Amino acid sequence: MSLIAGHLEPYLVLSGLLFSIGSFGFLARRNAISMLMSVEIMLNAVNIAVVAFGAFIPALAGEGIAFAMLIIAVAAAEAILLGKRLGLNPAEVVRVVGEGAGSSRMLQVRGPMMASRNWKDATMKVSIWQKDMSIISDALADTLTPAPLFAASAPIYHAAQALGLGDQDTASVMAVLEHMVGDSA
Repeated sequence: MSLIAGHLEPYLVLSGLLFSIGSFGFLARRNAISMLMSVEIMLNAVNIAVVAFGAFIPALAGEGIAFAMLIIAVAAAEAILLGKRLGLNPAEVVRVVGEGAGSSRMLQVRGPMMASRNWKDATMKVSIWQKDMSIISDALADTLTPAPLFAASAPIYHAAQALGLGDQDTASVMAVLEHMVGDSA
């Protein structure tokens, strides 16, 4: 266990503080960029808690990071699709957001694939995520751990599998979101 002094509580306090800051920022601001940055802070807060739980709860060993990546990939697809539906070039959305405070490693890696709608060269297949999601789901159930973000993002990956994208990269969640709004190109 590499986390400081083997205590979960400091990470949960940090997560709670960041989530509170993000919530306040989202509710207090009317500027869309500030609101999106606040949502990013809230997502990062949740990811800190998830990774910490994965480090401290034996049943979740190693799954915290995978869970965080699962959430971030869907968030990246949502941002790109929103930009596209606002009339922006998806590749330009990836570039602009990727250079700003809203960037993440997932956006940097999967964003260009999403923008070009090319997820055939898989570095992480949807079918592998399905296996990981099953392990995470079992661990959450075994530990009675609530995970609303997992519950919200899991159906997107299930839908990707149902659409025949199992051998494609997880960036293909973009196709699922496009399918949900009737936009396939």
